[in-house]
Amino acid sequence: MKTGKLIQMACVVIALGGAWAREPLLNVQDRAEGQGALQPRSARDTVRTFLRCVKSGKSRDAFALTTGRGNGWSQNFPRLAQFDQIRPLHQVGTDHYAVILSNPFQSRGRTEVFYAFLVKHNGQWLIRRNARITPREGLWMMRGCMANPALKVDVLPDELVGTWWAVCDSTIIMAADGTGTELSVGPGGPVPGETPEPFTWEVSGSTLRRQFADRKETLDITWLHDNSVSFRFPNDSPWSSWNRRKHKTAETDPWD
Repeated sequence: MKTGKLIQMACVVIALGGAWAREPLLNVQDRAEGQGALQPRSARDTVRTFLRCVKSGKSRDAFALTTGRGNGWSQNFPRLAQFDQIRPLHQVGTDHYAVILSNPFQSRGRTEVFYAFLVKHNGQWLIRRNARITPREGLWMMRGCMANPALKVDVLPDELVGTWWAVCDSTIIMAADGTGTELSVGPGGPVPGETPEPFTWEVSGSTLRRQFADRKETLDITWLHDNSVSFRFPNDSPWSSWNRRKHKTAETDPWD
């Protein structure tokens, strides 16, 4: 029974994600005086500013960053103990619409993430929908959106920092200063005397570039979340995906 309910919920969220990703742009009128003169913000900056306005009680300014439909927040939302830690993290979208998930935080007795669905109007990103959902629901939503081939991942360097594992227990370490190491392991296990190979890296949009001593690699990221990153394959490296080594829970990626 529980499995059936989970599958049903997954189908609903995936369908919603796909539908949101195909929604046409709205004919939205500006609601804040002088809004047309604002410098364009990125989608993440719009969400970041929205959260800051909610926190400081500037409801009118927060509302001006939305389309005015399907938006609202409870009075207890900015009072969360971890509210100041909420930040826009994962993003998929196009030049005209985007879906953003935050990092996880504690709310209403459970772990949640904040999501925002944004559309671009007159060069400005506006939030059409926002809410708090579980990380698992957020993953299903993002996967549903990615069913639209027009959508691409927009990657922050912070999302890649850390230790990743690939096939045969190969280890890739990505440091915040743009350096890293890679230890490739074959089916026969570690090679005696083999040492990690250093590289430098940078990411822009969905493109990850790595510079080794003897070669360059360009990897097109097709999916990225807390526990997994996938690359378009074949590519300049032997990797089609990396994964975090974490204990599975109900909140981890159900596709891992």
